[in-house]
Amino acid sequence: MIDRLKEHRYKIAVVVSLSILAFSFLVVLTYSKFHATFATDDSARVAFFLGDRFKTVNLLDEEIAPGETKEIPIEVSNWKGTQRIETSMRYIINLEEMGSLPLTYTLTKSNQSIDFTSKQVEGTMSVGSAQTENYLLKISWPEDFKDASHANELKAVRLKLQAEQID
Repeated sequence: MIDRLKEHRYKIAVVVSLSILAFSFLVVLTYSKFHATFATDDSARVAFFLGDRFKTVNLLDEEIAPGETKEIPIEVSNWKGTQRIETSMRYIINLEEMGSLPLTYTLTKSNQSIDFTSKQVEGTMSVGSAQTENYLLKISWPEDFKDASHANELKAVRLKLQAEQID
């Protein structure tokens, strides 16, 4: 038996090599069949988005005194002129304050009071129609806090609007 293997070793080596080559072609063809069936979908949505991701506005550029109330209108919309966003949008209105003046804040949306104790409110807008959300931020300094301890106090109040696509 060993003599027969030694005598035909070149034939066996050729047969084994051809078998390996045939098997590798089979694997390549099978792999390419599955690989070729995978294709990217061209229905990915590329959307028009109007917002800068963040918008920050300083609110108390003017002085405020005890007993005064300042009203700041806030408008969030999903359109500008003839352009309209093509995806759903989530927005966050956030109020940041620095300083120690005894100011109170109330936020209303369409003349209905909103819970604004966390100084943050979120909303969404869907695709399809032009939408506008109107808010009114009231900053008040209560009449009770008239004492001189608040004289020359600095107060910075910043309103931050963050918008992002959700679709």
